[in-house]
Parts: sequence; C-alpha cells; structure tokens
Amino acid sequence: MEEFRQALTSNGYPPQNRKYNDFINSLRIAQITTRDETAMYLATLLHESDGLRATGEYYNPASVNAYGNYTGRGYIQLSGIENYRAASNALGYDYVNDPGSVAKDPHAWNVSAWYWATEAHGFVPQGFQTVVIKGIRPLQPHMENRIKIYENVCNAFGVQPRL
Repeated sequence: MEEFRQALTSNGYPPQNRKYNDFINSLRIAQITTRDETAMYLATLLHESDGLRATGEYYNPASVNAYGNYTGRGYIQLSGIENYRAASNALGYDYVNDPGSVAKDPHAWNVSAWYWATEAHGFVPQGFQTVVIKGIRPLQPHMENRIKIYENVCNAFGVQPRL
C-alpha cells in the first residue's frame, strides 16, 4: 500500500488509498506478475486517468464525433465500439449497450486491465516506451510526461526503469 501511495504522491496526485485493493485485483486480469510490469502498468494508468481521478475522457468534441457513445473511458481510456465489443466478449458484461459503466468501478479497472493484457502486456520485455507506442498510444503524445511518471513509480516500487 505504501508503494502505491508513494507512486501517486511523488507524481503530484492525491494518494487514492481507497483504490489500492481494486488496483491489486486488476493485476490478475492484466496478467501482471512482476514488480517491473506493475510499475509500467501503474504509470500508464496514472497518465491516462489524471492520477486515477478521471475514468472518462475530458470533453473533446473531436473524440465525440469520432467515437459517439464509445469515447474514452476507464483508467486506460478505452475508445471505439470495437474495443467495447471485445471487452464485452472477454469480460462477460455488455459494455456495448451500457458504455457508461466503463467509467465506473469495478468496470473501469476490469476493462483497463483487460486492455493492458491484450494490447500492452506483450511489449513489456521491450521496455516502457515500446509499451506506450505499440500498446497504448501509437502517436506518442506526452512521452516526456509519461516517462517522468514512470520513473517516479519505479522509484516508489524500488525497480530500475526500463525505457
């Protein structure tokens, strides 16, 4: 719990202690078994969700036009009906007909962990930047900020950053 709290506060986010158990439970769905990958995962969650404070995309008219009811939701911003459909099939909940649930716990955790397992987990051996570019956001937005968050999370977890 202390490492989790320190990972958040060292990045300027509130401690979010009440979210710790959900985070730990999401590691199983995400297929994460190492501290190294845990740091990559948490750093990604922190960046994507503004420190675990946002489970829905901040209003973006372009995103609404592109994705309609399937805009970014969850701690890793799941977007597009195809992703909502795939998450529904994998997790056994109808996110296509209830897209708003992706912004609510425990669904926000479950969908984010599922996305990590299917899209990012395989890139972990290649390092954090590859996870981001190939598994999360191919256009590399805000990479400097992502790396700063990741380095702080690594420090909190006592692991060496693997960029």
